[in-house]
Amino acid sequence: MSEIRTQSRPYAEAAFEVALADDALDAWTADFSLIELALEDQKISQLVETPSISQSEKTNIFCDLFRDEVQDKFVNFLSVAGSANRLRLLADISKNFKELVAKEKNLKNITVASSYRIDKEQLNANRSSFKEKNESRSKRCYRNRQKPYWRPKDFL
Repeated sequence: MSEIRTQSRPYAEAAFEVALADDALDAWTADFSLIELALEDQKISQLVETPSISQSEKTNIFCDLFRDEVQDKFVNFLSVAGSANRLRLLADISKNFKELVAKEKNLKNITVASSYRIDKEQLNANRSSFKEKNESRSKRCYRNRQKPYWRPKDFL
């Protein structure tokens, strides 16, 4: 596990530096989220893991899948990661990248769990209380949140 983190960290840091320089942290975060979602698809994960396709061919297919879905610089990033045989690390690269973004923006992930439905007023009160205590912006995370559906065009 630590080996994967060690291998993915330089790519996450490089992506973070580019996104920060372009003032595009949110766009890169969204692009990484799309990649994570796509990697959950069995056919995409098989593409990344199969030894029967050359690494350059995998990279070309993978980049073509996302060319119209993500920014051009992100496609370039995918190409660099793929040519270095790092497509299998994209989920970990994404996690590392998002940690860097959270640190940069001083974000805290908060999970509110309740056996009863929580209305917006209660959530806002919790958010305000957290902000006062921690003097940082907060972002809500929900358990059992349904993920959006993603289907790569012309691949499935």
